[in-house]
Parts: sequence; structure tokens; C-alpha cells
Amino acid sequence: MTAATRTDHLANVQYREGAVDYLQVVIAQTAELQAREDLITINTRRLMSGVDLVRAMGGNWGRHGPDYPPRP
Repeated sequence: MTAATRTDHLANVQYREGAVDYLQVVIAQTAELQAREDLITINTRRLMSGVDLVRAMGGNWGRHGPDYPPRP
């Protein structure tokens, strides 16, 4: 994502200096937003995989283990 951010910044600087047209800025912004979305998707999948792993290993989200609250 850092490269996309730098490209966006560079495109804005070039546009302000008159070196490129605004289409280049829009293309750079689109690429940066796509990179951010991809990063969010990757992080979400990583977290979901962690949850699936805990569930597959018999983990319990209860505070005190599988018998919480105690059965009467």
C-alpha cells in the first residue's frame, strides 16, 4: 500500500506543477483505494482464519470454559 500512497502523492504533485492531467491523479487515487481495500480484505480473512482455527481445535469463547455457566 505504501507504493500506491506514494504514487498518489506524486501524481498530485505532478498535477499541481502542470506535468500531467487530472486523469493521472484519478488513476493513482483509484489504485491507492484498491490497495487499501485489498489490505482490509486480507486482514479480515486472517482474523477469520484465526477464529476458525480456534473453533476447529475445540476452543470455547466462554469466559470460564465449556461448562460456563454451570449446569444445574
